[in-house]
Amino acid sequence: MKRDHSDIQKEVKKRGFEIFCSDIFQQIKDQKHHNVTVGTHCIGVAEDCVRIADALERIGLHADRDVLVRASLCHDLGMLNRDQMYRSDFESWRKHPKVSLKNARQAVSYLSEKEKDCIRHHMWPFLLSPPRTLEGFIVCFADKKSSFREVFRKKGMTLAREYEGWITAIRDDVHLR
Repeated sequence: MKRDHSDIQKEVKKRGFEIFCSDIFQQIKDQKHHNVTVGTHCIGVAEDCVRIADALERIGLHADRDVLVRASLCHDLGMLNRDQMYRSDFESWRKHPKVSLKNARQAVSYLSEKEKDCIRHHMWPFLLSPPRTLEGFIVCFADKKSSFREVFRKKGMTLAREYEGWITAIRDDVHLR
């Protein structure tokens, strides 16, 4: 049975809470990426990963959903200040996975080996080193699917309103504690 979008959003919010609260995600969420923002892109990848995991479960393959969501939300953290860090798109494609992994370590208290694999190898096949885990392949595929969709989407889209309000509320709550 196919779940509706709000159920998928709830799962992403729950599993990605720590990342949404992080300073690095706050810095990058509004930065331009394709025709959307990095925040919108990463959330779209996370949602696509959940949909793919749902489909795979129907045929008996089980992926770690925490890994999928957390790695998806962190996979492009290396795009922070992209225009200042990289001289070209090609350099960005090559180098940002390593920087994303470094930045992900700032965003979360712990990264599993599977999460590291997903972040490190999400640019396959553009980079020749493929993922080593099922979750890595799912994140990689969801990233390409989401990127393709975004390139052909209307320019100027920002973080989905449901997430923007929710992220602002949890950030305020965390800072008040």
